[in-house]
Amino acid sequence: MVRAGRGLGMEKNISVSLVRVVVDSFTWLYPFLQEKCEDIEKIFSDEEIKFSKTLQAGSGELLKLVDYIRSESPSAPDVSKEAFRLYQSFGFPFEIFVEYMKDFGLLEEKNIKELEEEFNKLLMSHQEQSRKGAEQKFKGGLADHSDTVVKYHTATHLLHFALREVLGEDVYLTIKTSLLKSRSGKLRKL
Repeated sequence: MVRAGRGLGMEKNISVSLVRVVVDSFTWLYPFLQEKCEDIEKIFSDEEIKFSKTLQAGSGELLKLVDYIRSESPSAPDVSKEAFRLYQSFGFPFEIFVEYMKDFGLLEEKNIKELEEEFNKLLMSHQEQSRKGAEQKFKGGLADHSDTVVKYHTATHLLHFALREVLGEDVYLTIKTSLLKSRSGKLRKL
């Protein structure tokens, strides 16, 4: 919507200008919309600003890619990898990448599906690597990595959090026993 609005000459508050129309249209069904309208407009405005920054950063990188492709360099880039790099590094949406590439005459309609499939493979591979990395991140420092030990370790963290919520920030978990530091500074067993 932001990109399309800019194509029509609307530079700012594109989505915000639509909020009032939607609120007016649906107040009969959701009366609270009127009183929340300003909050909703603020949220849309903030999101549009963030997204505009994403588009600006990603567009700059995309233009470099377009120049490189047009330079007829002997080492042509893998377009799906470049689309994924822009998505991963800048949050640049794949759909907008495709639109730009079509606008520059560098992508034909018949190749979009294949490009999307390659992009999705890269995305799934990245998500799987991240998932494996996260699993390993939380297993460090344990006696072993059995499911039971990992579950007890997680339960200990949850218990620690709950104790601090109930008893205050002066609860410490140690290797042998859980201690509570009183306001006087003395430690005592829980």
